[in-house]
Amino acid sequence: MKILTLNTWQEMGPWQQRWEVILDGIRRFRPDLVAFQELFNHSWAQEIQKTTGFPTLLFSPEKNGGLALYTHYAVPSWDVVKLSQSPLEEYFRYVLWAELHVNGSRLFVFNTHFSWLPEDGATRNKQVDEVLYLIQKEAPSEEGVVMGDLNATR
Repeated sequence: MKILTLNTWQEMGPWQQRWEVILDGIRRFRPDLVAFQELFNHSWAQEIQKTTGFPTLLFSPEKNGGLALYTHYAVPSWDVVKLSQSPLEEYFRYVLWAELHVNGSRLFVFNTHFSWLPEDGATRNKQVDEVLYLIQKEAPSEEGVVMGDLNATR
């Protein structure tokens, strides 16, 4: 299975040129699963889906969620869960999770974006614990993949 996970850096800087490279990479390497962070524009997320041919797009509808998941596999269930808010940020972070059916087996995937400030390690640790709890709750004995922008130095 080929997986791509990438913080797209939203629509900052030379974002059109960056997306040309990203879309070219998707066409070239043909990942089975793509997890993006900082993709806030739902219409652009749909355009990516159309351009890349992924039949399924899961998108975090929450303001500032910025999480998207594209896949060719069947998705019988999925959800978006709010994580603890950092006292140093004005918005919440989330984890988008999905159950995929892959070649007769279940695979649980978790896409997240933890708090980013270097001095905010305590919040990141709490967010890690919340994702681990979610994994135990949703997929205690199943295969799983955690991806995203973890913003950790070690």
